[in-house]
Amino acid sequence: MPPAQKKTNSKVEAAMEKKAAVEAKKQAEKARQEEARTAAEWAVGSDTRGAARALSVAEKQAEKARLEYEKKKALEEDEASNAGVSKPKKTKKKGEDVSALLMAGLEGQEGKKKKKKDAAKATEPSAEASLRKAQQAQTEKVARSKGIVMQSDVLVANTNRKDDEDESAATGIDEALSMLGVSNAKVESKNLKVLYAAFQEKTIAQLKEESPGLKLSQYKDRCFALWQKSPENPKNAAAAALKEPPP
Repeated sequence: MPPAQKKTNSKVEAAMEKKAAVEAKKQAEKARQEEARTAAEWAVGSDTRGAARALSVAEKQAEKARLEYEKKKALEEDEASNAGVSKPKKTKKKGEDVSALLMAGLEGQEGKKKKKKDAAKATEPSAEASLRKAQQAQTEKVARSKGIVMQSDVLVANTNRKDDEDESAATGIDEALSMLGVSNAKVESKNLKVLYAAFQEKTIAQLKEESPGLKLSQYKDRCFALWQKSPENPKNAAAAALKEPPP
């Protein structure tokens, strides 16, 4: 004969089921919270390890930069120390050599210029000498026309013309100039150089107004040509005196 079925209370069963449901819900919530906490811990740990690695890399780079800076600084100090010992001597020696070469070159150039200048002075006749030579040539020409021969700066009468001109024969410069109508005192009172300088200053000023734009050498050449014909030239005054008829 089968066992008799045990009778159950429906209220009790309902209460037990409800209790079991509440417990299951609590366990599920607890499990969820635990999972969330574990996930959070893992996330924090991951971030910390990444930060630690980044910090380690930064420290290594900073150390490397520090070592490079110290090495560079030591090298610069060493170069500055060596330069302070050797560079001034080298520069001084080089400066002395350059100065010596420069002075030698300048002295050589000055010597060459001086030699050229002296040679030019020796070969180029002065204006006064040119005037004197031109005056002497003109005097000889006038003297020859009067039968007077120039011999060693002395005027001697031409023996082939012993007529009335014998009376005017000259034996010296003073007598010849006196014969030509120019007294010795007058010649001595007028320095040819001073006369020509005054004539040149006045004439060049006139030439510049008449013919502007020429070179100074061209003005001087024209001035000298005019001087040869000017009545202000003592030799022209002497020639004019010779042309005057006797009283």
